[in-house]
Amino acid sequence: LFVTHIDPARRLLILEDVAPTSIVYGQRNEQWWRSNFKELASLRRGWRDYAEQFNKEIESSNITAGGGIEDARLVLDFARRQALEAERLLDQLNRRAVQYLVPMNWREY
Repeated sequence: LFVTHIDPARRLLILEDVAPTSIVYGQRNEQWWRSNFKELASLRRGWRDYAEQFNKEIESSNITAGGGIEDARLVLDFARRQALEAERLLDQLNRRAVQYLVPMNWREY
């Protein structure tokens, strides 16, 4: 944060650092930012891990035809979409954190 002053005699714009008067960024406190980053990062990890493990189980199973494999692929597609959505939301949260100058140590990826 800066305070600006104009010195017309010297034709200068002067910027002075100012310590923040509040610990609120984007109308949200530290706890809000930390908990949302943590939750979205956890969801992303969970869905990615689930999809990866489920894919390995499909590949190693003896199911080759019929409804079983189709159902398994539907579940796998769902898990992958959930992981992508969690990634999208985490990216969106990070863009807002950048916009509001949220400290990096409040963010978990």
